[in-house]
Amino acid sequence: MVDINVKAKVKEYLRLRALQHRSETIQRWKDENIYPYEDKTELASSEQIERQVFDILAVNVADHLPLFEDSPATSKRFTFRLLAQAIRENPETVRIIMDEVLNLKTEEQDDLARLLKKTTLSKIISSATIVADRLNFVEALSDLLFNKNTRKRLLERDQLHKALEAESWIFREDFHLAGSEKTLEDALAIYREKLGKREDDDGPVLREGNKGGRIDLMLARAIQPTQGTHEYLVVELKRPSQKINSDVLTQIESYAIAVAKDERFHQKKTKWIFLVVANELDEHAQLKARQKGRPEGLVLDLDRLNITMWAKTWAEILNDARARLSFFSEQLNYQVDTNSELEYLRKAHSKYIPEDLKPSA
Repeated sequence: MVDINVKAKVKEYLRLRALQHRSETIQRWKDENIYPYEDKTELASSEQIERQVFDILAVNVADHLPLFEDSPATSKRFTFRLLAQAIRENPETVRIIMDEVLNLKTEEQDDLARLLKKTTLSKIISSATIVADRLNFVEALSDLLFNKNTRKRLLERDQLHKALEAESWIFREDFHLAGSEKTLEDALAIYREKLGKREDDDGPVLREGNKGGRIDLMLARAIQPTQGTHEYLVVELKRPSQKINSDVLTQIESYAIAVAKDERFHQKKTKWIFLVVANELDEHAQLKARQKGRPEGLVLDLDRLNITMWAKTWAEILNDARARLSFFSEQLNYQVDTNSELEYLRKAHSKYIPEDLKPSA
């Protein structure tokens, strides 16, 4: 009987100590203005339960992450808001978050806490999400391009083009989207903005035969290689059913020559890279793209005019993207599947995917 009474008293003592610790911790968070709830004199029963659940979970998180209290206030405030929102809107998410956080090894907890001293949890989540989204897009794009049912419905300047406007990283990480569906004179206007307005800059750039040039997608280098120099990547997208052949190469070459001959561009300080992409290259294009002594894909190199032209298949573009993402994919241990691909397409590009892939109303 004595042992039972002692155990009961010890249990009650520990319970009261835990309540006191929780109360003191919550009050400290309120004083630091990181507690996600406002003080109210009256609470509905649902609000009271929500706060009690939050208090228990938040204190447990703080106790299991030794350096949590030393992290920036903005980071802790975001973490608490995220937890409170999850409790309110999606309790199942709370279970997943708590399982992952509380099951971290001690060294992993320390790593997370150190990260939170240098950045915010929102930035960590955002970075991981970007990688996951890109992995999903690569595989989703592969399915769209090579699936017999969808490739016939992808139009050169419709679904494929519009989706890629927001995913220009897939071509080159160091380029960002500068313009899309522009005539060559509009492309020049993008460049002229860096030089200031000139009164004699209103004439169109003409291709052979005095025809105005038109490009599908134009990417401009995000960072100038050196002061006063600029580098541009011009991407010509062909619909999946269109092979790269001699006619296509001639068309792209005419764009390149038009730019090279235009006097408004400083040839020594402006570098142009033209890239044409399709599912396949015909035999003629393959011979041009695989020449001895040249990098694979290079079909034209006008060194004097600072212009190169490349022809690549979508398989090559996708494999290059996979290679760039492979390290992060392995570290995240993120597995792309059909459901995650489709979910990302619907979230990011619902306007541009084939109708049968869109979410049902």
